[in-house]
Amino acid sequence: MLRSRAIEQYKAGNLPDAQHKLETLVKETPEDWEAWNMLGALYGMQGNYLQCEHCCRQVIALMPTVHSTHNNLGNALKYQGKTGEARNAYASALQINPDYPEALNNLGNLERETGNHKTAIDLFERAIKINPGYSQAYNNLGNVYKDQGDLKRALQAYTTALNHNPDYPDALINTGMIYQLEDQLEEAERYYRKSLLLDPQNKEAIFNLGVILEIHGDLTKAEQCFRNVLKQDPDHVHANYFLASIRAENVPDKSPP
Repeated sequence: MLRSRAIEQYKAGNLPDAQHKLETLVKETPEDWEAWNMLGALYGMQGNYLQCEHCCRQVIALMPTVHSTHNNLGNALKYQGKTGEARNAYASALQINPDYPEALNNLGNLERETGNHKTAIDLFERAIKINPGYSQAYNNLGNVYKDQGDLKRALQAYTTALNHNPDYPDALINTGMIYQLEDQLEEAERYYRKSLLLDPQNKEAIFNLGVILEIHGDLTKAEQCFRNVLKQDPDHVHANYFLASIRAENVPDKSPP
C-alpha cells in the first residue's frame, strides 16, 4: 500500500521519497485525509509553509475535528506572517480540545510576539498545568519574564525547563543569557558550551560565546566564533560589528541595538 511505503520512508528518514509517495497518494485518493495530514507535516518540517497550509485546509475540509491539524495550520500561518488567521486556527484547536497543551503553547508564543505578555503567561501556565513536564512551555514562560526584565523569574522558568529536559539547547542558551546579563560570565560560558555540544551550529550560542571570549581578551577564538556565525548568516549585524571591532576595520560610528 502506497501510504504504508510512505510511512516506512518517513521513519527511515527518506523524506523526499516519502513526500513523493504522499503527493501521488493524495492525487489518486484525494479523500484520504490522513495522507494530506502527513504530507502537510512533511511540508512544515521543510519550511514550505504555503503548501503545509494547503494540506491542513484539505484535512479540515475532510475531517474538521482533528485538533492537531488546526494547530499545525496555525503554525503554517504564523510563519507566513498571517497573525490573525494563526490566532484563529489555534483557537479552533482549543475549541475542539481545550486541554491541548501544544496549542496553548503555540498561542502563547504568538501572544508574546505581539506584546500581549499577560495573556501569554496565562497560556503557558495553562499548558504547564495540563502537562507539568512541558519543558518548552517553561522555556517560553521564561522568555516572557525576560522580555519584562524579570530576570529572577526568567531564570527560575529556564531552570525548571532544564530540570525536565537537561539537554534542551534553547533553555541552555537562555539560561546563559540570564547569567551574561547579570555579568556572571563564567556561568554563561558554561551553558553556551553545553548547548553547542548538543547543537554545534546554533548561531545564537556561537555569537554569545564569541562576545564572552572577546570580553576575556581571547580575540582569536572570538573572531572565529563571529566568522562561524557569518558563514551561516552573512548579514548578521551584530557579528559583523564585533568582527569589525576586533579587526579595527570599518567599525561603524554606532553599535547596533
